[in-house]
Amino acid sequence: MEDSSQNVVFDINAANNDHPLIIAKRNEDITINLRVGGNKTREYIIWAYLDSKQVKMNEYLYSNIKVNENKLGITNLNLENTVQPGIYELEIYCVPSPYEEISENLKEVISGKRYTVKVE
Repeated sequence: MEDSSQNVVFDINAANNDHPLIIAKRNEDITINLRVGGNKTREYIIWAYLDSKQVKMNEYLYSNIKVNENKLGITNLNLENTVQPGIYELEIYCVPSPYEEISENLKEVISGKRYTVKVE
């Protein structure tokens, strides 16, 4: 996923070559290499859904990523995979600057592209 206003990029498994189908074995975590930043935003909250159910990443329901202003931050997230063998959709979301005071506008939730996950 890439958003020009916030410069948020989700990079799914480098070995996957950004192919829309991710293949995982049952009970095998799905690894996401996440790059965020490059603007004035310094903090992000990230969460994910697999099969329309929120999944843990690095053992938590969300991840809080901090980066230096105008710098790019890189982190690895391991998504818990507990579904039965089958085909599922993976959705990833983030909120930039989640703890800054809300003015007149509501917080923006950025949605990544959906990935299809095949669990064998």
